[in-house]
Amino acid sequence: MTDLDLSRLSVLIAEDAPFMRRLLKGMLRAVGVQRIHTAGNGAEAIATLQRVGDGWGADNIPEIDLVICDLVMPSLDGLAVLRWLRRHPESPNAYIPFVMISARSDGDVVAAARDGGVNEFIAKPFSADAVAKRLLSVITHPRQFVFAPGYFGPDRRRHRDGRARVERRKRSDAEIELFHSPKSPAVLARGADRVCLFRIKNRLRDKLGGDGGGDIDAERIRAAEAAIAEQGTEYGRILVDSVEALSRHCTHLEHAPADGAPGAADVTAKHLRAINALAHELRGLGGMFGYPLITAIGKSLYLCTQDLSALDDSSGTVNHPPTIPLLTLVKSHIDSIRLILRDDIRGDGGRPGAMLLEGLARATERRQTLSTEPPAS
Repeated sequence: MTDLDLSRLSVLIAEDAPFMRRLLKGMLRAVGVQRIHTAGNGAEAIATLQRVGDGWGADNIPEIDLVICDLVMPSLDGLAVLRWLRRHPESPNAYIPFVMISARSDGDVVAAARDGGVNEFIAKPFSADAVAKRLLSVITHPRQFVFAPGYFGPDRRRHRDGRARVERRKRSDAEIELFHSPKSPAVLARGADRVCLFRIKNRLRDKLGGDGGGDIDAERIRAAEAAIAEQGTEYGRILVDSVEALSRHCTHLEHAPADGAPGAADVTAKHLRAINALAHELRGLGGMFGYPLITAIGKSLYLCTQDLSALDDSSGTVNHPPTIPLLTLVKSHIDSIRLILRDDIRGDGGRPGAMLLEGLARATERRQTLSTEPPAS
């Protein structure tokens, strides 16, 4: 099978974390991609796509063939970028393959991305092989596009092997319009009750020389894995900095303004959101560098600091400082990460690692129990 010439591929990476941007860029370069553009948030991603326009834009940016976009970003998130690309009248090409990447890979999140028109979803932490497989999928086996009331994007029905499934279509084949060339969804929307299928020429595979199929050289994938490993030292520094930042935010929460003081709720929410954002990054990176325990702890910390309403008391106001059980829980997560770093616990940590996670799970469960118990009279 002919190897794809990825040097012809033009990719836009939208990712707010500088370390992850560099990681993705280095990995793509290792597999042969040479035309890489980056954006630090959703607004920058849209601005870059707007500058591209048709072909070469005013800023000498080549046409974007593929977007790799983080889900959780400030201001405009990945879903907002996806909706803009698929539906906005100023989108340069509503059919550009879009790969969403995120540490949040829960079913509802993946479903939201699917319903927004994503082509592929990559969960953090990821491997170079996983990214390569998603690239191959969108290049060599693109799905037909569908325009229907409330949806425009790749066909969400992936299984075509004859397996029985419930037929959810409300239109017969005779009522569905078939096109072999792309049309703007903004134009199609004028007939809002239409259902259209687009089976268009695989321009991207032709551009990269897929010869009817195509593959990515195994040596290049190994080089991409090596490119990830080379970032291990920097990840170690980032991990230490993240733990210190978490500790600082905990200290601020301990000394939060008293209940009823001006701006008290804003101060508490600010530091909890910062802890939640740091936990999200820990969740996405640990497993890539041999620390799956840190990924698990990051996810646990992210979930327990995600819902600010958990701080509400029975009267509907916010307690300041936050309840001690929450602070204790956050500190327990931080202490667990410090222990892993101190003892350099790699992999699952065996029985000690399991006990560490079990202890955090019990503490989290106890926190949830306390938050639902009625106040003492």
